[in-house]
Amino acid sequence: MRAVADDLDILVAFDQETIDFNFHELRDGGIVMADAKFNPVIPEGKGVALYAVPFTDIATQLGNPLMKNMVAIGATSAVLDLDAAVFESVVVDTFGRKGAQVVEKNMEAIRAGAQYMKEQLDGSTKTMKLAKADGKRRMFMIGNDAIALGAIAGGARFMAAYPITPASEIMEYLIKKLPDFGARSSRQKMKSPPVRWRSAPTMRACGRSPLRPDPGCRLWPKRLGWPG
Repeated sequence: MRAVADDLDILVAFDQETIDFNFHELRDGGIVMADAKFNPVIPEGKGVALYAVPFTDIATQLGNPLMKNMVAIGATSAVLDLDAAVFESVVVDTFGRKGAQVVEKNMEAIRAGAQYMKEQLDGSTKTMKLAKADGKRRMFMIGNDAIALGAIAGGARFMAAYPITPASEIMEYLIKKLPDFGARSSRQKMKSPPVRWRSAPTMRACGRSPLRPDPGCRLWPKRLGWPG
């Protein structure tokens, strides 16, 4: 198992606030790629290279300024010395349902970002080429996904939840994965129905789950009844 390191090698910023707030996390020799749209600046006295990349302008020229994220991915791939084509399967999975044209537009944005950044890199800034992978497949997930996976591995086969704000990815992960194990989830628009699900037999059946009743249980205690 590996976790994200505390120090940053690359910081991608779409506003000055991102630089101001996160710059201290960059290691010496790091790179900041910031949208040229806001005329970015970085503090002095640290060995960090700044590249003002027209993320928004490139995306706009391609037809949609929202694709600036994809342009940034392409620029990052140039720094990591990755072929932009490695992202195609992910783009297809993400945007395939919207049609081939949308997929190609996003790939075009990635390629444009990569090409622009390659032209900006010079001998003073080395690419951060990644070590060759060992070919083993690994899971990439955030902490909440790991909690939900642990719940399933521990025997959880039922979840009742009300998507109250703030919600977490735990609920979304279980909704997606529980059916693969012949289990079910109940997500309601009202606070009270999920609470009614939590009868004593249900709680006993899911006793190994680390999940706990959602905030609705505290808001609707009168609806809980426990048979002896």
